[in-house]
Amino acid sequence: MTKKTVVIALSVLVIGCFVLFANNGLKPWQNPVLPVHNDSATASSAPSFQAIDATYGDYSDSLEEMRKNADVILIGKPVSVFEQREYGVISNVEVEETLKGQSFEKIRLYQIGRVDEEMKSVGDVLEFGQTYVLFLGKQEDGEPDTYYVKAGWQGAFLQHSDGTLSNKDSTMSKELTALQRAKSGKKAVDALIDFVSEGRP
Repeated sequence: MTKKTVVIALSVLVIGCFVLFANNGLKPWQNPVLPVHNDSATASSAPSFQAIDATYGDYSDSLEEMRKNADVILIGKPVSVFEQREYGVISNVEVEETLKGQSFEKIRLYQIGRVDEEMKSVGDVLEFGQTYVLFLGKQEDGEPDTYYVKAGWQGAFLQHSDGTLSNKDSTMSKELTALQRAKSGKKAVDALIDFVSEGRP
């Protein structure tokens, strides 16, 4: 294949990609919305395209650091899907108690992953019907009640029926064990609530 032929082929490929994205009204880095079950009347007002701010770049090396950096800390339960997109899910989360930041009865939580046809969570999407202590960052979309879990998953502590907590991150698990020991053997959830309360201004 001659050099001229290669150049022509590449030019055709680039122009073809440009036309494809232009015709769909999409930029290459934007993800189309995948409509699924939606129990909110306000869903139609959601932006057609919105990047998920949930990242793994805001990792914390300690509970103290994560407490300081979180915009909101709350106890809540994911109850349904607000919207599903190609690479992410927005869940409706009922708030049981706010420990830090602005209070809401319900928030929308942006997460990386998906929900399957049986409403099972895949990836870093929180399980529906389970209670979590959540360290959250504000989603930059102009909406007052949209958040994401700090470090994508590090800020999510699953609460069990016996008052224990679990976290996917080994650093947070060790921090939680040390905190519980320092709180004279209190249940993990109570020790964490006390810890967050101590950091309030």
